[in-house]
Amino acid sequence: MTMHGKKRFSVDDALRLCAGAVNDGPVACATSSYAKGMRQSAVSKLCARALNEAPAFCYKEAPSGLNADAKVDLCASLQAPRFGDELAEGEERYTPAVCMRDFPPAPRLKPAEKARRCRLATEATRPCVYNASLASFGTALSGDQVAQLCAADVDGASLRCAGKVHHQLRMHSGGDGVDEASAVLAACLGADEAVDACVRAVRQDSWSIDDKLRLCARARGTRPAVCVSELARDVHDDELLQFLCAGATAEYTDCLKMAPQELSWKERRSLCSGGDGVIPIECYEEGRRNGLAANTTMALCAGAWSVSAPIKCAVGVKAHKVGKNEVVALCRGTPDETGILACLAEAKNVPTKARICAGARDAGPGVCAADLHYKFRNTYGVMLCKGAADALPSHCASFQQISFKGFYMSAKMIQKCREEPERIAKFMPAKLLHDGEAVYTGQPFGTQIWAYNQYNVRIEGSRSAAGMRGDDSVVAFMSPKDDVKLGGTKRIPFREGEAFFKDLTLDKAGTWEVRFEQRGPSGEDVEQPAKTTIFVQVRPTRYETLVELCAPRLFTFQCLQEPYDGSDHLGLTMSRWDARIAAMYLPCIEFFEDEGVTVVTVPGGDMYFLYHEELLRLFATGLYSSGAGAFHYFTEPWKVLGVEPDATRSELRKVYHELSLVWHPDRWAHGTLYQVRSPSLIPIPIPNPNLNPTPDSRP
Repeated sequence: MTMHGKKRFSVDDALRLCAGAVNDGPVACATSSYAKGMRQSAVSKLCARALNEAPAFCYKEAPSGLNADAKVDLCASLQAPRFGDELAEGEERYTPAVCMRDFPPAPRLKPAEKARRCRLATEATRPCVYNASLASFGTALSGDQVAQLCAADVDGASLRCAGKVHHQLRMHSGGDGVDEASAVLAACLGADEAVDACVRAVRQDSWSIDDKLRLCARARGTRPAVCVSELARDVHDDELLQFLCAGATAEYTDCLKMAPQELSWKERRSLCSGGDGVIPIECYEEGRRNGLAANTTMALCAGAWSVSAPIKCAVGVKAHKVGKNEVVALCRGTPDETGILACLAEAKNVPTKARICAGARDAGPGVCAADLHYKFRNTYGVMLCKGAADALPSHCASFQQISFKGFYMSAKMIQKCREEPERIAKFMPAKLLHDGEAVYTGQPFGTQIWAYNQYNVRIEGSRSAAGMRGDDSVVAFMSPKDDVKLGGTKRIPFREGEAFFKDLTLDKAGTWEVRFEQRGPSGEDVEQPAKTTIFVQVRPTRYETLVELCAPRLFTFQCLQEPYDGSDHLGLTMSRWDARIAAMYLPCIEFFEDEGVTVVTVPGGDMYFLYHEELLRLFATGLYSSGAGAFHYFTEPWKVLGVEPDATRSELRKVYHELSLVWHPDRWAHGTLYQVRSPSLIPIPIPNPNLNPTPDSRP
């Protein structure tokens, strides 16, 4: 395989190079003059996920004392989105390789050690990396630890914190075996001088410096120490005190003290963590007054921000005969009680109604689920109807492939039916009922038909079924307002009780008018023609616009930053966008959440995205952006599915079906996301909403 006619790659190397690419950056990096003479395998590692030729430039500038593998490790993580900008005269482009030449002459460090310290270096962290080598604790930290500490440093705060904590360790450890480097990193990664103040404020003389550091790690003040002082009279276990007060705030401490005596201290911690002051306690008491079981109330009110919303929802949901765990999944957090109950009422006979109605804002998902269950009684209700506004996804499913072995939908079909459909809408046959009313049902997904009365007032509830009254002599007219290919009035008589609109295609956005007029037996006009007018709107919807805007950005998750570790047993991946980037993508939040990405914005404007790794794989098979705002469907899914180009239809179906089962967001946890005190550093725990919270659940 030849890329841009410059370098020949094997298929395996090319696939490694381009896996996860969001633009042609990996190719630009691999074929640049900076990569000349490098091994193909090294180029694939160096340039994978590159935005441009910056990693190759870094590799070329790296000191000669490093071997090829060390240079790749040093430069592979470099992402320079504005690498092509012109530099001022005498200015040097800062890269990890430049960082290696930027060390003081003493202490002397080996090239490999410098490379480890500079691996994550940027212009902003340049002073931190330099000064860490001069600090008294510089030799105590490994190169990787220095890189981590400085990558999270803001204005030198972490470095100053590390100096003070290291001094405390030297003064008080007394050779008790404390790992100095680990303690410094745990206390000061992303922290500031408040850690030192917190350690000084702890009055427990029997505690070792290691105990105090565990309590004060990433503290933003002395509140953890104050919490220990306030609870020490009631809690006599030092480890439990550290567990209760780590990261404490004044409101959280008040919540712990006001909790009912029937709750253990660990249960109080689980209840109060992440909540708004004493609201979780008030919520718990409200639930017990309403007759809810203690463990159910605990699960509903843990981290609550509303006293009554979870309880009202749970009391209403119990009437719909759902299980205890389903009540928690439906009502935990700040649910929309009205929307959830309306959804459950519509989907009362659907076995998966609790999963479909979780988070519902109106009855739409229930309407869709009931319609789909009545038609097929299949397993696709959650995938198709979760978050639906009405029954249109079910109508779309009616036109999909139905085999003799049963109803089958691939992941691509499901995705297509969840989105707004094609903008080309066709009328389907309209049945003429016995009383002369023409009802238009089963329209293709996306066709919107509204009926207006003689006063030009829209008939509410007529979007999915609109019609007029007449008799067997009714003649239908199609009068387009715009000049479309129909070109004028089209007369279509009713025959044998059915009106067939053949080849009636609206092929552009706009509004057309379908007017029905009555004719007498001999064809003459009736003096009072029917006044009902049906407007057919074929237009891009808000969701289609969001898809065009946001679908390509799913691919940027793993390229903006290294993802955090998610919850292993759920297979989640966590990525973070800082506030500057997040502000640009605010319109995409609804789209991301509909597609199974949990989004949470934390204080400071940073945004976390939690998603299953298979989601990106699924989207790679169905959505692709050309970079110009247009999106279309891939025609070559085998490239990302790992099957041969001549794979049979059944093989492709099998892989799509497996992905569709993994894809749906209900397969993953969507629990309460606790507040984060240090949004750039503390991973957010994801409690499984289908399980009761454990006493060890910690923010």
